[in-house]
Amino acid sequence: MNNLKKAGAIGGAIVIAACWPLAVGQIGQRILTEGAQHAGNDRVSVQLVKYDRGYLSSEVQTKITLLDPRLKQQFAADGLPTEFLLNSHVSHGIASLSSETKLADSRDFPLTLHTTTQLNGNTDFNLVMNAWNYHRDGEESFTVSVSPSYLKGMVTKLGEVKFESKIPSLAIDFEDDAKIVLTDMSAKGEGKESNGFWIGDQVFSIAKMTGQGNIPEASAKAGEENVAPVIFQLNGFNYHFTSKLDEQQARFSSQHAFAVDELESKTVHAKQMELDFALNGVDSNAFKQLSNLYQNNPALSNEEIGKALPYVDTLFSQGFDVSLGKMDATIGEGRFTSQVSLSVPKGTEHVTQNPAAVVTALQGHIGTTASTALLKQFPSMHKWADELVVMNMATQNDKGYALKAEIKEGNVVFANGEKIPLVSLVMMGMHGY
Repeated sequence: MNNLKKAGAIGGAIVIAACWPLAVGQIGQRILTEGAQHAGNDRVSVQLVKYDRGYLSSEVQTKITLLDPRLKQQFAADGLPTEFLLNSHVSHGIASLSSETKLADSRDFPLTLHTTTQLNGNTDFNLVMNAWNYHRDGEESFTVSVSPSYLKGMVTKLGEVKFESKIPSLAIDFEDDAKIVLTDMSAKGEGKESNGFWIGDQVFSIAKMTGQGNIPEASAKAGEENVAPVIFQLNGFNYHFTSKLDEQQARFSSQHAFAVDELESKTVHAKQMELDFALNGVDSNAFKQLSNLYQNNPALSNEEIGKALPYVDTLFSQGFDVSLGKMDATIGEGRFTSQVSLSVPKGTEHVTQNPAAVVTALQGHIGTTASTALLKQFPSMHKWADELVVMNMATQNDKGYALKAEIKEGNVVFANGEKIPLVSLVMMGMHGY
């Protein structure tokens, strides 16, 4: 009897093992079908065209269609398709699905996507692109050359994404002999989409970018086409983006930090350049609606402007902060630094009916320093700085000039108590003064 029980247990295990690839295939089909349903958005649609499920593997075909009008127009103008068919070979493992996906016509993009999807829905991916060359004919023809590259990472069932990518080199050649070359581009990040926002942390860097070409000379006479060669090199570019929502998902904040080690051209030599910009505590729904309106219609019609106005009012009535936490650069032998912070208080109502209300409601401060060595390179700025010192609006020492001011009650208030209406500075800026 015991032997029969053992034989039955072994036989049952064999049956389960034999049927398991079928179960994995069925579970995998459900996961991939649900994934395709949730992968589309208002810019891209994803559709499973065919799913032939077998015992140990399945053959899947997916169609990706561009929906965004601007993106479709750009692809069409560059002679690129706006629909893509993907062919996937899916292998049924013990606890996961492995797939290899290629474009049905890989002549346009030599891409191969390798994925491993666990039965809990988490997916590891590795997108590999072989060396790619693309030429666009026409009035503004150019050629793009990309070295073998990759994008890999993981996507969880909850939509959390972690990724890293590398493009060793990318070159763009134009028909007028102009050329741009980017070397060692990389990116990494992690986050997820929440309430229409990308929430997380991303870093993008370029080791070196060089450019060469020709531009018309300002001294050229009418009818002449004098040109001057332009060559520039940028080293060590880095962009760091972070974003978050508060616990109630009512307020959105983001920070953008840029850094460049060195920029050199015929007329400019700058280094240690940094720019840190932050938008804090903005009403998430109003900001999302305005972003969607602009992204879908960059040239807003009167009707679309009318739709946007209530969201603009909401944005300002709820208040937010804007800061330029750092804008620093060494130019030639001189150094420039600046910090600006602005706050729109909650309760700033009906700004679309009375735009001047924004100017009177703004609060914040400005701090700027410029070394003497820097201002010697720009005589007009040097003269202006000296005039500010004479009016006690700025200070000077052996290192350079410094300006500090508060923004309140519609005025820029300097350290000496002198006030200048903010609206007058805005008008001066609009007229190029």
